[in-house]
Amino acid sequence: MPDAMQPDTVVAIEVDAETAARVASRYWWVLLLGGILSLAFGIWLVFKPVHAAHTIAVILGIWLVVAGLVELVHSGAARNRGAAILSGVVLLVLGLVLALRPEFPVKLIAIIWGAAILLGGVVRLVAALIDRSDGWVLRAVLGAISATLGILIVSWPTATIGVVFWISGISAVITGLMWIAISFSMRGALDRLAAEQATTV
Repeated sequence: MPDAMQPDTVVAIEVDAETAARVASRYWWVLLLGGILSLAFGIWLVFKPVHAAHTIAVILGIWLVVAGLVELVHSGAARNRGAAILSGVVLLVLGLVLALRPEFPVKLIAIIWGAAILLGGVVRLVAALIDRSDGWVLRAVLGAISATLGILIVSWPTATIGVVFWISGISAVITGLMWIAISFSMRGALDRLAAEQATTV
């Protein structure tokens, strides 16, 4: 009986991998666009700091919302979609909190922002290590870097606005570069899957 079930199990794994590769090949440009926007946003944060807490909350909130949406789109290309979706939801929800409630004091804004970066980074790292789908190494590196920057922001919420924005800008730049690299990896996912399947025949 176990032998009779084995082909079905193998087929299910192959179908899942093909579906993930098709989604990756179809929506790779979303990650590319998100990467370009994140890169530009990070550079702007580093060189054009804002001092009004209200504006800071809205800007950081919008960035988190964009990051969350990009992560949700990218989750369609992940074989283990649960963890990938969780990463996007965490960023999206905390981003909305900042964007819609910008009256928070600067210290609380920094803590929420750092927590979003930290939680998103941890989930992204764990998802990449479990998933091992296309571009998982880059996603793991991005997750580790994001988690580290998140810890730095949360543990130093009393830093000056310029420092918080500088760290946030660096995080956005790194995220943008990683997303751009992952997008090109996603673009060729279907071709690589076809090549792998050809070699196993």
